[in-house]
Amino acid sequence: MSDKIYKLYEIKSDVKENKNASLLMKEADTLISLEKYNEAYKLLMDNFKDLIIYNFKDYTHMVMELMIELDKELEFNEFYEKVKNLPYENVITLENIQGLPNEFLILKKQKDYLNNKQNMRFDIQTIYKNLTDESLNKVFLGLNDLKELESKTDLFSGNTILAEAFKNRKEYDYAKAMLFVQLVTRRYDERLSFYNNGKLYFINPKDYDSKYTEYLKEVSFYLNKVKEEEKNISVAQIFNNLFVPYIMINLPEFFSNQELFNVYVASIIASYVSISADYSEDNLLNGINFNKKTINKIVDKILNLNCF
Repeated sequence: MSDKIYKLYEIKSDVKENKNASLLMKEADTLISLEKYNEAYKLLMDNFKDLIIYNFKDYTHMVMELMIELDKELEFNEFYEKVKNLPYENVITLENIQGLPNEFLILKKQKDYLNNKQNMRFDIQTIYKNLTDESLNKVFLGLNDLKELESKTDLFSGNTILAEAFKNRKEYDYAKAMLFVQLVTRRYDERLSFYNNGKLYFINPKDYDSKYTEYLKEVSFYLNKVKEEEKNISVAQIFNNLFVPYIMINLPEFFSNQELFNVYVASIIASYVSISADYSEDNLLNGINFNKKTINKIVDKILNLNCF
């Protein structure tokens, strides 16, 4: 950093002048407290030379805050040049002056954060309400709105609201399973406790993530197989909506290879049943041997899920 020192106008120890500058600063402060921002800004700018000499730090801070409040950010560059071009004599280094742009950016970010926080407060309440609603459509809406809200600002993470919604949903149904998966993929780093199928689990989503990622590879194999090979377009479209939820409500447990295969077969059959069609000629089921009794039990469970 250069040691160059700007020279300030010679400051005479004139008590009267200092008293006048002090009164002007107090007047500006009073106007700001009364939310008369335009008047305060005009007073400060009209008395630029006297006030910046009197108290460089407080004066420049007040001016920048008012610029942001009044949406006059574009005037900062002109103000900054004006400050730099004054022939300073007093001990104000180049570093002090060059720090103004960074201070201005910090003040701007703080203002943006407060504005976003105020707007987000209402959005968050609505999102949380939807995430804990009985309607699955409302839960989907809550997840979509949460994602959109996070995309608008880097000052907000939805992890906490997801965790609270997860904890406050009593039954481990498809909706709660979706929230669990969200927390896993976000690598939420706090232990969750919950019941599923009569068993109590204590799981840190961050620690569970790697196992879940590996399991998804096996699940994706069947999803891709149906997408690419199933000749019945309707079945191909319905399959995901039956196969995935059944996988999810079994979490945090993972199906074995044989169990996953059975769920795959049952989901294809359930897709046909849901459209009142015959699955006997399905191209993916042809030549496959499976235990009809076992599969039919899974079909019944899949069709009884509240996933629509």
